[in-house]
Amino acid sequence: FDKDVDCVSNGRSEMGEDLKRAFLGSQMRLLSPFPFWKIPIIGQYLDGAGWAIKRLENEFSRLVRENENSPDISEAKTFLAKIISYSKGGSGDDAMSHKRLTGNLMTMFAAGSETTHVTMCSALHTIAYDKTGLQEELAAEALTMSDLEVAGGLDEITESLPRLRSLIYESLRVAGPTPFVGVENTEPFELVPGTILPPQTNFFLPWRYISTLDNADPSRLTPLGPNNTPRADFDARRWLTETPDKGLVVNRPSHKTGFRPFGEGVRVCPGRELAEIEMLVILSSILRKFEIALEPNHAPMKLVTRFTESPNVDIRLILKPRKLSLKEAGSKKKRKAPTDGPPAEGSRKSRRLQGFAADGSMLPPKPSREEIENEREERVRECREVRLRAARAVAEAGAEKAAKENPTATYEHC
Repeated sequence: FDKDVDCVSNGRSEMGEDLKRAFLGSQMRLLSPFPFWKIPIIGQYLDGAGWAIKRLENEFSRLVRENENSPDISEAKTFLAKIISYSKGGSGDDAMSHKRLTGNLMTMFAAGSETTHVTMCSALHTIAYDKTGLQEELAAEALTMSDLEVAGGLDEITESLPRLRSLIYESLRVAGPTPFVGVENTEPFELVPGTILPPQTNFFLPWRYISTLDNADPSRLTPLGPNNTPRADFDARRWLTETPDKGLVVNRPSHKTGFRPFGEGVRVCPGRELAEIEMLVILSSILRKFEIALEPNHAPMKLVTRFTESPNVDIRLILKPRKLSLKEAGSKKKRKAPTDGPPAEGSRKSRRLQGFAADGSMLPPKPSREEIENEREERVRECREVRLRAARAVAEAGAEKAAKENPTATYEHC
């Protein structure tokens, strides 16, 4: 959405403000004793949300129209371009009307803007406020990863950041945007003996409260974690476990752990994987480059109920650039105490610079510039040959055919 809507560089955009108004109106409608918004003509505008929703619809419709009419839509790499290309190539149930496409984009934009940002705000506040060394552990974990822009894929990102994933899951559980979930039964349901509820009965399940219980079904209890922390308390390391073969791994919340952050079944959140990757990439990128602290005299933060649960104050952070990676800092030797008098010539040089190996033997002579250039050219030639062999293998596996039949095909499909 930064590329399609330019909402990041614009800061407090009008779309963001309209989204807040729409959320506020939705909260009022949820708590209203009667559906006033269904009153003909004026109902949608009594709470002020109707105007905001209309502006959002018009703006998203304009964006979709512009991209639909673009001649280069099939070559664009933004999310909006991809979904429009897929819709154009579909038929029957796979084809999306303009109105349906606009509605789906509005839903994803609204849901992702609210829920993802609340979780990241809570996580950043926890990192900055923590006094147990959590930030150092998370930064060390993030720094051991390869560059996020050239990471091997989603699996490498998720498997390489178990501590950060544990923090995100615990933030979703205790300080996330949704303390309850709404469900509806499709068949008659016996709530207690003698009381049968008809189909399409609405339930509100307080899953945050349920996840803190100690007297629930033992097979569905929230784990205590490596620190044996009570379930009612926040513990950023709760979802971690040590295994003999894989080392430190994270237990992903499920219905067996008393907590399921993205829902379950056919109504599961369709953007759950996207949301998790977004949070992992953004938080790890910040930790790799900055030390995080709260602003002096920062006001206490608590969650308040709006459309979702969110912080009651702006979380104001101080980001201090990391001068060294943790690996460099850990390997940096302590300097010797200064001695009187000027240093002897060459005394500041390391043994390596003086031509000695660690065992005291002489190091081999350095290669000439010509030898270095020849070796570099050889490596470039080998890399080029490897890429060509890989391209031929992918083509032989059916990549061209798959791309014509399915525009969303990847190498994994072949």
